[in-house]
Amino acid sequence: VGGEALPAGLARRARERFGEGLEVYNEYGPTEATVGCMLHRFGEGGAGREWVPVGRPAANTQIYVLDRHLQPVPAGVSGEIYIGGDCLAEGYLNRPGLTADRFLPDPFSRREGARLYRTGDVARHLACGAVECLGRRDEQVKVRGHLVELGELRAAVNRHPQVRDSVVVLREDKQGRRLVCYYVARQEVEEAELREYVARSVIAETAPSAYVRLGRMPLTVNGKVNTEALPEPPERRAAAVEVTAGADSGTRPVEELVCGVAAEVLGVERLSGADNFFDAGGHSLLATRLVMRLREALGVEVPLRGVFERPRLGALAELVSEGLKAGHGAQAPPLGRAERGGGGLPVSFAQRRLWFLDQLEGGGSAAYNIPIALRLLGPLDLDALERTLTEVVRRHETLRTTFKLVDGEPRQLVSYPSPVRLAFTDLSKLERVKRERQAQSLVAEEAREPFDLAQGPLLRARLLRLSANEHVALFTMHHIVCDGWSMGVLVKEVSALYEALRQGE
Repeated sequence: VGGEALPAGLARRARERFGEGLEVYNEYGPTEATVGCMLHRFGEGGAGREWVPVGRPAANTQIYVLDRHLQPVPAGVSGEIYIGGDCLAEGYLNRPGLTADRFLPDPFSRREGARLYRTGDVARHLACGAVECLGRRDEQVKVRGHLVELGELRAAVNRHPQVRDSVVVLREDKQGRRLVCYYVARQEVEEAELREYVARSVIAETAPSAYVRLGRMPLTVNGKVNTEALPEPPERRAAAVEVTAGADSGTRPVEELVCGVAAEVLGVERLSGADNFFDAGGHSLLATRLVMRLREALGVEVPLRGVFERPRLGALAELVSEGLKAGHGAQAPPLGRAERGGGGLPVSFAQRRLWFLDQLEGGGSAAYNIPIALRLLGPLDLDALERTLTEVVRRHETLRTTFKLVDGEPRQLVSYPSPVRLAFTDLSKLERVKRERQAQSLVAEEAREPFDLAQGPLLRARLLRLSANEHVALFTMHHIVCDGWSMGVLVKEVSALYEALRQGE
């Protein structure tokens, strides 16, 4: 059996039907490595597992399970499968960039020109020595701060006795990034029942936000799930049962307003007091936005933890009503600009944590670097790009902030704006394959370069020239001054300012 993961149950059913004399072999290998690289005989190790392992390497083939630094991982720890040996293809025809990205120099071989193929498959070594595939690297997504294996979520859904098959995908729509589960049921199963069932076996923050029942799963011509054909999840509607029927008249208008604000934040048509904010697609960032909108609309300070403690909107409305009656709205101090004195500014709790970890490790760690690489096509105005970055740094104080001890406490010190100069590397004279490899190496090198929180700057910018009309821009920031959301802001501002400066606007 090859081409797809082999369920152990299917292998067992085959043995039961055709007798114990039947031998079932699971084969693994991508086209780039002559298809057959590993083989596993069903029944030899891997007992009690849901999927049949893919086994051990074939002759003249080397199989490695490596981390992102190309270091072997211990048995039981997941990593990516890399393949070496005589089985490898030369590369992709007329696609040198893709070839350089997937076929890498083999650090474990003494043979000149030896290479490894990066498969994109996540796996681990079992105690018996066989390799077990866990899914695709592109099926690992980060949601609400957690790294999620979509295959594991699918398996959790499929364990429900009434679910025939399912698939979990990450969608981006007006409700933001959210996990949506599509399932085909043997018999009628309510969404609430399925949601509760899945919640028993996964972390709450990683559970799908929406469940969509399908009559049948859309498939491609070779039998795989066609994710492009999956329908948009229906918009969330108000719950059929209104829990406000018994509420006092003073609470009803507040609840209506809370439900209206929550619907606006989540980008859905209607919500009722019976709806759960997080089940409707909410997460921590949207909860923060909800608290801010309630403050603007009602002038009441709702603690963020209140949304997590009372996620049902009717209960949250009661908390808001209590705040209004207690006059908490009047206690909210107006936001004002803090003085930028020589003693610096206080650090946030998150910044204090990151500063402490940096001190604990003695500096020199790149664990909290946030790198981004952008491939730029077309003529590039280097002067305009440098002026763009200078303006972005002027606009955002956090990009010219350092962190030092003042009277025994870490403080933020904001520097005056100054021109930003791009570190520039010209690779255009190299042959194309070598150029792509060198660019990949410099991208990795830049991402691993640590920051000095006390000296700064905590934003680095570098430009790689591949040709007259092709460049790679590298931006790296420390997590103490930015997050994933901030990187989106940075890219949008750079794009808008660069275009404006080029046009003389």
